[in-house]
Amino acid sequence: MIPCPACELVAVPLLGGFCPNNQCPRHWMVHPTYDKIFAKAHPYSLLSWAQGYTLFQRAREVPLEGDFAELGVYRGGSALILGLSDPDRVLHLFDTFQGHPDLHNADHDRPGSHLVGTLGDTNAAAVVELLKEHGVERGQCWVGTFPYAVDVSLMSRFALVHVDVDLWASATAALHIFPDKLVPGGVLVMDDYHTDECPGVLEAVEAWARLHQTEYIIERTAYPTYQAVIVKCP
Repeated sequence: MIPCPACELVAVPLLGGFCPNNQCPRHWMVHPTYDKIFAKAHPYSLLSWAQGYTLFQRAREVPLEGDFAELGVYRGGSALILGLSDPDRVLHLFDTFQGHPDLHNADHDRPGSHLVGTLGDTNAAAVVELLKEHGVERGQCWVGTFPYAVDVSLMSRFALVHVDVDLWASATAALHIFPDKLVPGGVLVMDDYHTDECPGVLEAVEAWARLHQTEYIIERTAYPTYQAVIVKCP
């Protein structure tokens, strides 16, 4: 008897990946390959089964051209999902690796949450070691506050970008830079969309979307994944 990794509401025997909870987002999903990947990544990630499945699914659908990137790496669990979903891609990982930077904005972010140093129990060397332990050899960490720590314009274009930053300023910076760097058909997945904990992310996405809705397809999902998926039009 173990908790369903998708809904975590009931303790059930997971026979072939099937969850008998009819309200569970995984109810009719069975994907043995992803289940194995998630089992490896879950101890190092705050993503649910369903949120990680978005990354896995999109990673297998995006164009062959372009690298993968992640902004907001934490301990490397979601990076591991990306890396194992397509090990041949170069994987650029952006994070302070010291927790949230000093970018909390009282006008946009939830008061008292996501302050400096939040989620700081990580380091770049440990993330790289985690990836290599599972056969992902093409991960590269960029350490520092985004976007100041690295010139993203010098990098190749991206097929998939995962953004999990919690803060309005960081989400706004990501949307200012990464969509332009996507290949046609490339995807940006923004976590924490429409959550009470991260209102600034919703504000950042909607402000950006008003200016770019003809160039991109924007898919918005609240429960259960709280993700905005932005696809660059071909």
